Amino acid sequence: MSLFKKALILGSSSTAQEEAVVDEEGNLFYDAQEASLHPDASPDGGILCTDTEVMDRQRSAVIDIMKSLGRKLLSGKFDLLNISLPVKIFEPRSYLQKLCDPLVFPYMMEKAAAAKEPAERLKWVVTFFIAGYHRAFLTWSKPFNPILGETWHAHLSDGTQAFMEQISHHPPISAFQIVGPGRRYYFHGHSKPTVTHKTNAITSYAVGERQVEFLDGTCIEVSFPEYNIRNIMSSSTTRADVSGKVEFVDRQNGLMANIQLGKVDGETGLLGRPDAVYGHLYRISIHPVHSRVSLQASDSWRSQSLRPRISHIKMKPSSSMNAFVLGSSNDRTESMHTGGDMHIPIATCSGNWLAYLDWDDERYWTLSEDTPDEWQTEEHVLPSDCSLRDDLNFLAQGDFALSQEAKDRMENDQRRDAKNRPVPT
Repeated sequence: MSLFKKALILGSSSTAQEEAVVDEEGNLFYDAQEASLHPDASPDGGILCTDTEVMDRQRSAVIDIMKSLGRKLLSGKFDLLNISLPVKIFEPRSYLQKLCDPLVFPYMMEKAAAAKEPAERLKWVVTFFIAGYHRAFLTWSKPFNPILGETWHAHLSDGTQAFMEQISHHPPISAFQIVGPGRRYYFHGHSKPTVTHKTNAITSYAVGERQVEFLDGTCIEVSFPEYNIRNIMSSSTTRADVSGKVEFVDRQNGLMANIQLGKVDGETGLLGRPDAVYGHLYRISIHPVHSRVSLQASDSWRSQSLRPRISHIKMKPSSSMNAFVLGSSNDRTESMHTGGDMHIPIATCSGNWLAYLDWDDERYWTLSEDTPDEWQTEEHVLPSDCSLRDDLNFLAQGDFALSQEAKDRMENDQRRDAKNRPVPT
């Protein structure tokens, strides 16, 4: 714990600190009040890049790119994924590998698979993804774009397998399958990333269908946040964060979690930081005519009975939402009605993706205490595996010239193949 920044999480409505207790390891803990902030956390929110050598190399590459783009840079009408970049901006890994960086807490998925109650299962699925957000910034260099047909096969120490494949070049689309031991959980889908440059920042967002399936037939739909890298050209230290809202939907059991990423109005401590996490797990009723359910961020609704410590936060229903209250004024359950669907909050999620996550008053994840697993490339892989790419391996050896030659050669081969490939009619 000494390696982490201590932070006391106290809502502004709290009047007193809870009584401190000592756990079996001798650590002082204030019952879901104390957590440890990531060691590289920025005062402005998000994670700071402390590797100055990497950032100097990145800035140099960005300047070269800006010069080559010219007027396109001013209009903002370009996609960084479609630009040939110098190898000095890359890390010696493929995007297929980086996709798996956050997916390293398999015990959470095992808890989800073993859960007897659907709501408990959904809580663990949400926790699994939020706990991994900070690991999207383990490295600060860009991964190599996968070549069409490129694969990656890897595993975690518990036997979880990752099967990745690049199934489209333009637009770039990556397919993935994460299979737990005994197939007790199965996360699969595809990712179509977009990367945009805005003045002094880069934003990445991946579109695609993603689902987690379990042996009993439960299927949970998953959405991802936006990933931002800021201060890439200014004198300020470069930092990164995630933003937006994420949704997790279990249609079979009529459940949905809607989580907002960002500062919680009226809060102090970790909940008052831009990297705070707050949301609800809802019981939903979906009419047959509706193919999808989507609770917008502006439609957030919180039950005062669920989280007294932050009950002062004001509700912000949209004009399109009809809200009503069930039960007495002293013991009420608040619900919302939007687009013909009923949403009744049954649990509250709060925390910080750089520190911890609570469901109601129970801690589900603590950054300083939960050790992530690490992906290992399989010993025997397909010839298409990214671990065999010459440009990646030359860069890993520090040979920028040979890496650039290999990258250019692979890109030219890919362009030639694309021209020779029959166009579907």
